[in-house]
This record gives sequence, structure tokens and C-alpha cells, in this order.
Amino acid sequence: MSRIYYSQEARQQAQAQKAFLALLFLALGISIGTVLALLFAEQDGETLRENISHTSESAMKDAQKNAKKLRDDVEDRIEELSKR
Repeated sequence: MSRIYYSQEARQQAQAQKAFLALLFLALGISIGTVLALLFAEQDGETLRENISHTSESAMKDAQKNAKKLRDDVEDRIEELSKR
């Protein structure tokens, strides 16, 4: 069953929200998978903690970058629609 949108802007906003959630869950899944892989790797505790720290920082930076790009895209589309 598909949704009925009363404006193109509402449809684009819904699509942007879906894309944001997809990116969020992707980043979360990558982070969880990485942490689990590191936990099962044979390393000492200090090295493991450093790896987890670096990996989580990298994942957060990627997620923030993707969220900013998505937000900018949505703002651009809203601006385009408001000019019509």
C-alpha cells in the first residue's frame, strides 16, 4: 500500500527522512559489527580499546558527514520548491 502525498515537498521530505534513517542504521550496523569483530580478535585489552575508540570515532565522523550532506540536500530541495 502506498502513501498519498498532498504535495511534492511532503513526498521529498518523507524520502529524505527514509534516507536519513537508512544511513543512521547503516552506520549503527557497521559500528556494532566492527566492535564485535574487535572483541573476537585475539589482542590485548589496551590495543583492543584503542581500536574500538578509533573505529567508533571514524564511524561517528562518517555518520555526521552523511547527515550533513543529507540535510544540505533537503534544504536545497526545499529552497527549489519554494521558488516555484
